[in-house]
Amino acid sequence: MKSTKISEPLRKIFSDLGISMIISEELDYIDLGDDETFLTYTPLDKIKKMVEKEQDPWKTNRVSMKIGKFFNKMFYIEGTQLENLVNWYKTIYSVYKGDYDKIFEVVEGEDIRHWYNEKNYVTGGGSLNNSCMRGESSQGRLDLYVENPNVCKLLIMKEGDRLAARSLMWTTDQGIYLDRTYCRYDKDQLLYKKYAEHMNYKSYYNRAGAGMGMSLKVVVKKTYKIIPYLDSFGLTGKTLTAYV
Repeated sequence: MKSTKISEPLRKIFSDLGISMIISEELDYIDLGDDETFLTYTPLDKIKKMVEKEQDPWKTNRVSMKIGKFFNKMFYIEGTQLENLVNWYKTIYSVYKGDYDKIFEVVEGEDIRHWYNEKNYVTGGGSLNNSCMRGESSQGRLDLYVENPNVCKLLIMKEGDRLAARSLMWTTDQGIYLDRTYCRYDKDQLLYKKYAEHMNYKSYYNRAGAGMGMSLKVVVKKTYKIIPYLDSFGLTGKTLTAYV
């Protein structure tokens, strides 16, 4: 049997989910639904008559199916595995639709200190829970971030009321630069990368070697004796410089 036809927007989402092909004896011409909870398709048994009538299967006799039911039918998964796949699909869907308010939040000032504290993290592993700036002892090193909201903000993702990922956003002399992402789940790196691309930000993900090759400068309020770990930048006096 031939692989099932999938619309290009849905194919991109499936690619990010690691799904390269769908084969079904019941449905074809699969496309996005009106929101993240549904897919649409044309029943396979109706397509022959539609072709005879010169009707477009992408537009005629469309049927909706919940995304969870679809994944269960295609891959015979259920329980936690199904729930995780559905949640990841909904997140990727929001990214492609540009609904970033459903995924990200930008914070500044003392809120940065709050979200750097590992007490507020989603527990487990990942680069987030292994970052060198996560502990109570690092709170006093965050003044450079906290006291310069005009040039430094934090882009966060939450799981419930806990932090799942964070990335510093710097306002440089050449626009916004999204720095390295620390996340509980490695898959979330992709969301930050796509967010930066969508917003046309320079980022940790398209540094030197990917055609950027430039110097970015940020000027903070004062000279700091104690500084946080700076992923892309080096600090001299009041000037942060990144060669990316």
